[in-house]
Amino acid sequence: MRGKKIFFRPKAPVALAVLALALFTSQAGAQTKKVLHTFNSQEGVDAFGVIFGPNGHLFGVTTLGSTSGSPGSGTFYELAPTSAGRWLETKSFAFGGKGAFPNPIIFDPDGNIFGTTEVGSGGCGGVFELSLNSNGHWVETVLHDLSCSEGLYPESSTVRDAAGNLYSDAWGGGAHGAGTVFELSPVAGGGWTFKVIHSFDGTDGSQQQSYLTLDASGNIYGMSLCGGKSIPARTPEVASCGGTTGGTAWELSPQSDGSWKEKTLYAFAGGDDGANPSDLGQLIFDAAGNLYGTTQNGGAYDFGVAFELSPNADGSWSEKILHTFTGTDGIAPSGPQVFDAAGNLYGETFGIGCYNHCGGGPQHRGQLVYKLSPNTDGTWTETVLQEFHNSDSGGPAMGLTIDGAGNLYGTTWLGGTYNNGTVFEITP
Repeated sequence: MRGKKIFFRPKAPVALAVLALALFTSQAGAQTKKVLHTFNSQEGVDAFGVIFGPNGHLFGVTTLGSTSGSPGSGTFYELAPTSAGRWLETKSFAFGGKGAFPNPIIFDPDGNIFGTTEVGSGGCGGVFELSLNSNGHWVETVLHDLSCSEGLYPESSTVRDAAGNLYSDAWGGGAHGAGTVFELSPVAGGGWTFKVIHSFDGTDGSQQQSYLTLDASGNIYGMSLCGGKSIPARTPEVASCGGTTGGTAWELSPQSDGSWKEKTLYAFAGGDDGANPSDLGQLIFDAAGNLYGTTQNGGAYDFGVAFELSPNADGSWSEKILHTFTGTDGIAPSGPQVFDAAGNLYGETFGIGCYNHCGGGPQHRGQLVYKLSPNTDGTWTETVLQEFHNSDSGGPAMGLTIDGAGNLYGTTWLGGTYNNGTVFEITP
């Protein structure tokens, strides 16, 4: 549940002599970071990433905090830009009895907001809608309360297809206790129909906590933190999976009879291959149909990798490692990556390695925003755009949003005036 999610992070790094900078890594000097908003405990604690709404404002949720007091069950907020260059919170909503601990949100074309809560009124999770009433206030409607057999503790956002169906996944529960993917379909005249479209059994993945991706044909893509292949026992980073499985990337395809067929696209093997897809990570497509993502473990230093999966003529998929994180250029990438118009990838890592400079052996601190740029020879170059520390908005990273000018927006779980997290902008 929520405590598991907040505190599940890679443990102490491997005690290795790590290079100061990895091969194909550079340091940026022209980026500007600006804190747009800092949260107090009533506005929210532990923010997820932000998205732009139809009105050009920034919207997001926090996992804790409440307008009625702390610690609370999480909040929804809207930030509006001002002529002075600041962003002010204009509207908010406190979660509580109908559902607690919200996950990242999406908009539909009509300006309604959809998302999941890790805990519902029945304790196992729920799906909600927020819509504006005639007074301009956001009103919550619970679309479905999950039973634990339908899915236990949803930990990611929803996605919406062209017909208005919503899809999301749950960390556990289902027929085998390894998590589910579920669908909510709108009913003419009102209401929603709920259906579990896949229950994982461990061999095809377990512990679902990735964002989902839809392609133009309605296929769903996602990643499982655990399950799949057995991997060699390593350092404590994979303790949550028992230290024995590397996780999977998978596809769900709709069938003509209304069922869904699951296919494991890739099972991570650990070691240099990467292991355990990133916390709230996502598979994203390029124009050629290749998929990109990150793992929080594995790689030469066991600090995670950025990878590409490419489809083969026989229906299988091949992995290519784009970058192996060394520690000084990031530890444990987290959240979804985003592309810019030029094909560069941007992402965040949970930590930055201090090693002997921390005074007590290997440690990690802060967070980091990075850029991966493709080269003509097929390699990729990593550029460190920004480092964060607790004093200036440090904390776990949960995904970036990019605007048309290439500015990046995100959140931190720590830092700011009250150490409850911030919303930031990075300008190239």
